[in-house]
Order: sequence, then structure tokens, then C-alpha cells
Amino acid sequence: MRFLLALGAVACLLFPVPALATSQTPQLPSSSLVLELDSVLQLIRHVHPAPYRRIPQAAFDSQARQLRAEIPRLTEERAVAGMMRLVASLRDGHTTLLPSAAGGFDRWLPVRFYRFTDGVYITAIDSSRATLAGARVLRIGRLPAAEALDSAASLMGYDSDPMRQEVGALMLSSPAALHALGITPDSLSATFVLETRANGLQTVQIGAVQGSPDMGWRFWGEMFGPILSTRDRYGSGYVSAIAHERPLQYRTLDPAMPLHLRYRLYYYFAPLSPQGGVYVQINFLQEDPRESFADFRKRLWAYVDSAGVDRLVLDLRYNSGGNGDLNLPFVHEIIRHTSIDRPGHLYVLLGRKTFSAAVMLAAELATHTEAVFAGEASGAGANHAGDAITVTMPRTGMQLGVSTLFWQLGHPADTLAYIPVSAATPFSAADYYGLRDPALDVVLGGGARPLTGILQGEGAAAARSAYAERRARYAGYPWWRPFDERRMNETGYELLAAGRVADAVAAFELNTAEHPGSWGWWDSLGDGYSRAGALAQAREAYARALSLNPNADDTRAKLTALK
Repeated sequence: MRFLLALGAVACLLFPVPALATSQTPQLPSSSLVLELDSVLQLIRHVHPAPYRRIPQAAFDSQARQLRAEIPRLTEERAVAGMMRLVASLRDGHTTLLPSAAGGFDRWLPVRFYRFTDGVYITAIDSSRATLAGARVLRIGRLPAAEALDSAASLMGYDSDPMRQEVGALMLSSPAALHALGITPDSLSATFVLETRANGLQTVQIGAVQGSPDMGWRFWGEMFGPILSTRDRYGSGYVSAIAHERPLQYRTLDPAMPLHLRYRLYYYFAPLSPQGGVYVQINFLQEDPRESFADFRKRLWAYVDSAGVDRLVLDLRYNSGGNGDLNLPFVHEIIRHTSIDRPGHLYVLLGRKTFSAAVMLAAELATHTEAVFAGEASGAGANHAGDAITVTMPRTGMQLGVSTLFWQLGHPADTLAYIPVSAATPFSAADYYGLRDPALDVVLGGGARPLTGILQGEGAAAARSAYAERRARYAGYPWWRPFDERRMNETGYELLAAGRVADAVAAFELNTAEHPGSWGWWDSLGDGYSRAGALAQAREAYARALSLNPNADDTRAKLTALK
């Protein structure tokens, strides 16, 4: 998305009053809620460029008719949740319905959650409950924590599964959402079963505070929660479960923190020592009032040139978007620095919060540079809908965001809802609280070197060994990809041209092993076998290509010549 509008950050920062008022806004008549639903549907159909890209229109319309018929029998809370769920079923993170006071969705729990690889944890909580920071959440209401998070995720728009984990964790802080989903018995509090670090198992009840939604909560990340007063704008009244227990400060660079947690606003860079190179974190593609992005780029590249830097790690894991017009000058500077833009010297760290203009930046780097991706799959794919407009609905006050453009920044056939990574290294709670960064560690340790680079530099045996080791380690992540298939195919032909036939055959064999349904890669394998003199294997490869694409006349001609 070129500009991240009010909805683009998807999540919210809350501005609660000191105490929860027990009175609620008057219930809207069901007729008003039905008209609100009709208005929501009309806006989506008239504005969104491809609303039914991930759900058949007939299925969506059927759900809409069913909800419309049910609204007169639903409470306002459940009607609002139903509308949120319907919009979210489009599977577009830019198209979502943010709640308001309608249905009691102006009440939030002063706690923040995150789903790590080893469970759901409390990552930030108001200081009055400091002993619960870092606790593992076992149950929420009547459900195990993971099931509650999955249910809560159904109310918010998302593209990728990692982004679903993000919005689900956010909605766990909404007692109205938990009640509407049948997870908790009321919408004023929620009961949690926790495994705390100091006191073992505890059952606690957390009450709600009132507030209104804002775009900042997602931007700040899992370290901060709904704020406790308007003077406490950035949530410093919260305790975060970081191992050294330092209080988190707005705009403070803390050298005791790992690089990814040091500085969450806008952009910064730091030398990578003793390994060498530079770490660059861009958290917001927007102009910092203290330093323009252009001035930041000048300062960064002046350091790169003066220090002779030949390796760059770009961290986009906490970047939910901004102004996409800032991307290309940055990409062009990377391309101009040929010592960095080569295999094994440029790495990009992605995560579930990487979204919108940040995904555009990652997609442009994937297309035009030698970047290798590590971490977790991004929040959206290279081809995605974006540039949302935000409309305040007249009857409920909810904010409807609707994508207005479709961005195709990847291959036209790419339908993935994420940008995959070559080293799948999401955080465990032990990593996060122990101040370890598995993605940066694997990059600096050489474990994310591109297989194409290993093949070109060390040959077939080393590439096959690295492929087997990574497949054993990462195959459980559906968004892991060991290499870019087109780049691997190009590498194979480059090796053929250099007379390294055995290494070229290895490239083609790795490609067909990873993508057995692609006829083009079987055709390339046939070319490799032909050059190697393995004619029987060449015939088998060409025949397999033809079975997948009977119209491949060039392949048929090569097979006929061999016969």
C-alpha cells in the first residue's frame, strides 16, 4: 500500500479513562444494525478492486444473508461481532471492521498477549499486576488459550496465517469479543489460568477499562498494551516481561536490549560486531520529525562506504507500513552497492507484523536484489490489495477499512498470502524473554546462506547437504521455502554454461524435488541430463514435463530427438 491510512495498521492503541463506567450506550434497534450491515456490504462491493479473491462470492453472499436474517435475534454485541467476522472472511488485512462503543467494544483488558512457538504468553500488563508479566496463558474462559486466540482471530481482517496470529492475540484483549464468541460469561472481565514464572499456576480475573481505538497499538508491537491515561500516551505504565526487567521507555535506545528490541520508532542502524556488517531496522515507512528518511539513508550509506561494509541485515519484523513512495530510493541504493547486493550478503528479516508498505519493500527487494529472507512469513503477500480508505459507519461508529487498489509486485501466478522465508526462525518465549534473536543468530552464523550461493561456491555435495539439513529443521512451517525456484533454475543454466554439468544437474534436481508439479523444471532437468550424457534419465525428465504440460512443443521435440 502506498500510504498507510487509519485502518492500515489493523490494530489499535487505546485511550482508556481511569475507571470503567457500568452504564452502556443504548442498544441500537435491530433495524439500524441491518441497515449498517447493508451499508458495509455496499461499500465493499463498490470500492474493493478484488473482494472475492480468497472467498467465492456465492459463499460470502450466503454468509451475509444468514447474518442479516439473524440480527433481529442477536444482542448488539453479537451482531457487531458477526459483522466483523463477515468482513474478516474476505481474508484481506486492509479490509476490516474496527469496533467502537457499539456492542460494548470500547472496553479492553489492560494486558497484551503474543503467541510464540511454545504457547500464548502475556508480554505486557499494567504495573499493578507486574507479577503476571511473562506468564504462560493456559486457558481463557472456557477454552484453551490457543483455541481462544484462533476464535478471536476470526473477527479481524488478515492475509497470512502469521498475521492471523497477530490479530487474534490483539482481540484477546477485548472482553466484548471474548463474550460474543462464547469464550467468557460476561463482557466486563475475563478469567485466565496462568503459569507464572514466580508463583506457578494461578487463576486470575482481569477487569476492563474503557477506551477508543487508534492505529498505534499494532505499531508499538507486543511490548506495550492499552494505555492507562491520556498523559501516558505510549503505555509506559506497563510492565513488559523482558529478562533484565528494565522499564520500557518511549524513544529510548537501550544497549542492554537485543537489536530488534532496542528502538521501535521509525528507523535506525547499528554495526554488527564482531561478525561485521550493519543491522538496519525500519519500523515505520514514514518521515521521522527528527530525521527525514532521505537524511537517514544518506547517513546509513555514508557509514557503509566509509566502513567498507559488505553485509547488511534489514529488519522489517515490526513494520506495519507507511508511505510506499519511500521504498524505491532505498532499493536503488542497495542495488548500487554491489558489495552488498550479492548472494549471502543481503538479508531481510520478516515477521507477522510486516505489512502493507513494508511488504511492498520486501517484494521489491525479492524481485530486484539478491536478498535472502529469514524469520517468519510476512503479514501479506507480494500481490495484495491495499491503499485502504476508512469510513466511519453512521449508526454504530465502527470504522470500516476497504482496499482500493490491487498491488502486483510479484510473479502474476503468485497467489501466496505471504512472502516466504528461507530460514524459518520465529520467536519462542524462551528466545524472547532470554533476549535471543533466532533469526539474526542464524543469519550471522551462516545458516541462512542461499543454496544457490552454496551450489556455486562449494558445489553439489555441499548444497545437497544444506538442503537436507534445512528441510529437516524447517519443513514444519508451511511458509518456509528453501530457495527461489526461478533463481535456482537460472543458477543451473549458469553452471551449464560454465561447464559445471554435475553442479547444474544438482540445481535442476533440487528444483524438481521441491516443485514436482512444475513442468518447466522437469524440462530443465532433461537439459541437464542430456548434457551429462544420461540419456535415459533425460528421456524420463522430458516425458514427465510433457505429462504435466502436453502443449510443450519444444520439450516434445527434444524428447523425439533423443528417441
